[in-house]
Amino acid sequence: MIDPTGITLVLDCHFDIDSIKAALSSVLGVAPDRVHLYQDTEPPILEGTDIPCYLHYFERGDFRILVSILFQDEQPDAASNVDFAAKVARLLNCRCLVEHPDLDPYLMDLVDHTGASATVGIDAERSSDFDEFWIDYEYTPGSR
Repeated sequence: MIDPTGITLVLDCHFDIDSIKAALSSVLGVAPDRVHLYQDTEPPILEGTDIPCYLHYFERGDFRILVSILFQDEQPDAASNVDFAAKVARLLNCRCLVEHPDLDPYLMDLVDHTGASATVGIDAERSSDFDEFWIDYEYTPGSR
């Protein structure tokens, strides 16, 4: 579910599409009509500076909205993923999970609206197939 060609955020609150689009367009520095959110379909064919963003709502979990921002050209490096997530979290006043640069698929960086971040584990049993995101507060890297 994590997209290797962009940045994937998992948000801990429910937001309407317009709020997510406004936050993403602000952070990306583009007009809202250039951000195209789509759900459960193939990405739209876009041209120029348009940015496709896959959106998925989970029924359960600590984090209920997944947003994958797909970059057509240059993708920000892993270090800036946390900065990107912090900006989105600040605008939406929420917490975000963002992919951790480690190869462990159950490690993610948790970023809050203040910009504070911490590496957390994802509960492998409750988050099987990444169809839910639950934090495992006792997880240590390499334990699975």
